[in-house]
Amino acid sequence: MNRVRSKEVGSSLIEVVVALFVLAIGMLGVLSMQVKSMQFSQSAYYYTQAVYLANQILENMRSSPDIANAYLIGIDESAPTTAKNCSASGETCSATEFRNFNLKIWRENVQATLVSGKSSVERVGNFYAITVQFDDTRSSPDNNGENPELAEYVLMTEI
Repeated sequence: MNRVRSKEVGSSLIEVVVALFVLAIGMLGVLSMQVKSMQFSQSAYYYTQAVYLANQILENMRSSPDIANAYLIGIDESAPTTAKNCSASGETCSATEFRNFNLKIWRENVQATLVSGKSSVERVGNFYAITVQFDDTRSSPDNNGENPELAEYVLMTEI
């Protein structure tokens, strides 16, 4: 009996290694996209929190528009450290006490919610500029946490 041998019997070891290499490169690409997705998701979360916090103090200012100018506070200026708890039931607060309570709570929320969170309320002509700053270096590929530049959300509004 005469057997005819084919030159191509199966896959060679080189073909398998090349296929695994191509698969590994593809998996690294997917992993890189996942890491970027997580970074951008974290950045979006911080921006969402900044928007929420800016609107929080805006609503407090709108609740008593005649003392809106009393809410002006610089970015490095400290908020009132002691304030009467105006959210307790049965408490009666003056406009100034209410303002101090709101600013104290707002500043505490900004610092607790955002990394390196800072905030300010400034008057620009007839408008109020509510600024919320935070460290967003985790979403930036160029900055590895060194010399962080603060991301900033500014809400310009009239009362």
